[in-house]
Amino acid sequence: MLLPVIAGFVIASFTMLESNFAYPQNSRFRVARLCGVLTITVFVLACGLSYRLIPNAHGGELALIRNTVFFAGFFMLSQRVMPRTFWIPTTSFLFISMFLGYNSQGFYWWALPLWDGSSKTHFTAALIIWGVALAVLLHSPARRGQA
Repeated sequence: MLLPVIAGFVIASFTMLESNFAYPQNSRFRVARLCGVLTITVFVLACGLSYRLIPNAHGGELALIRNTVFFAGFFMLSQRVMPRTFWIPTTSFLFISMFLGYNSQGFYWWALPLWDGSSKTHFTAALIIWGVALAVLLHSPARRGQA
C-alpha cells in the first residue's frame, strides 16, 4: 500500500522541482514537460515492479500500477492547488480510505487504492485522474518560487 504513495510523491516532487525554473511558455516546453513526467512515471513504475525479484513476493502488479498512477495524479493535482502542503489531501484520502472504506460487503467504490483486483473501471478512474493532472500540469505556467 505504501509503495504507490511514495512513488506518487516522487513523481509529483519531480514536477514541483522542475517548476522552479523560468522556462519559456511554448510548445517545446510543454513537450519537454510531458516527456519528463512520462519518463519519471515509467522509471518509478519499473522500480516499484522490481519487488517481484524478491523471492516469495505476492502478486498484485496491476494494483501496484493502478495505485501508482492514481497517487501520482492525485499528488500532481494537489501540488498545483496547494504547492507547499500538497501531500495533505492525498494522505488524508488514503487514511480515510483505510479506516472508512470497508464495510461487511467489501470495499466501497470510492476506496480505489484498497481494491485488490484491477478491473477496467479502476484503471480508467486512475488514468482519468492522472490525465487530468497531466493536462493541468501542461497548461499551467511554470511559476518561480513555487516549492
